[in-house]
Amino acid sequence: MADVRRSAVLTVARENLADAESLRLDSASTEELAYHFCVLKRSLREVLTVVAL
Repeated sequence: MADVRRSAVLTVARENLADAESLRLDSASTEELAYHFCVLKRSLREVLTVVAL
């Protein structure tokens, strides 16, 4: 079960990173930047939790 969770967390983190990387910083609104920052922070927290297990 832990392997399934680990795989799911890493997949979601990869997708979130890809979305953030595609964001154009020169034209992004403050809200878009805040949203992507929070999503990446959440993904990083989940990845670190899985790695710690």
